[in-house]
Amino acid sequence: MRNAIAFACQIPRENILPATRLEDLIPVRRRQSIVKKINTLLGLRLINLSITDRLALTWLITTVCSLTLFFISWKLAVSCLLINFSAIWLSVKMAKLFQMETVGALARHFAWHNYRTARRDPASYNPREVTPFLINAFTSHFDIDPKTLTADTRL
Repeated sequence: MRNAIAFACQIPRENILPATRLEDLIPVRRRQSIVKKINTLLGLRLINLSITDRLALTWLITTVCSLTLFFISWKLAVSCLLINFSAIWLSVKMAKLFQMETVGALARHFAWHNYRTARRDPASYNPREVTPFLINAFTSHFDIDPKTLTADTRL
């Protein structure tokens, strides 16, 4: 992952540390093209860009207002919805905000969702990594107390 970021951003690999902010690595002006290049190099969509919460709220309000127009005129409502959805689509395509702040958070996300891909040898695994990984998965998805989970716990 660091190699892909270094190649796409054209910076030395040594400058990419877990605490490095993604915003510092990837400039806003070229963010979409660089993110697309990183995702292509990795072979998966790892970095996602998003819109601001304020813009998302604006689109939600305008969608609700457009839907209420159905009570007045369905033609007006449909045209407003088409314009609204086109604007939403365009704003999502032009999004520039990172969903994760640091390279470390991105690496944890990558390892969590793509454990085998993240390993140098995809056929291997590290038992010391798998146990905390499974405990985290069970506690977050099934609301189980992490103190009750051990490697010998029967489910």
